[in-house]
Amino acid sequence: MIFHIAHVIDWVEAVDRGEYRVASLDSEGFIHLSRRGQVLATAGRYYRGVDDLMLLAVDEAQLDPALLRFELSTGGEAFPHYYAGLPVGAVRGAPMFVAGADGEFLWPSELA
Repeated sequence: MIFHIAHVIDWVEAVDRGEYRVASLDSEGFIHLSRRGQVLATAGRYYRGVDDLMLLAVDEAQLDPALLRFELSTGGEAFPHYYAGLPVGAVRGAPMFVAGADGEFLWPSELA
């Protein structure tokens, strides 16, 4: 499983369309994803204070392997990038993704 932090409205629209697309696909050519061990740090770095989030659990076996690449970030860590819209059918779970009282994001119990 790989993961993507999504805004609720983007996921709702994706379910209607059958494909999840975000601005980074147009601007950078890919959708940012994370491995499980990368999610909480990514959330803390880029989504602090944002409260309309879901965590999409994506079954990478359902993605086109030619379009999924693990590439180094500026910090030298390899992150998964998907060079197309994500098929909704590849998403195995989409729970709300919230922060605790201290502002740190909590791993959703539905994905434990």
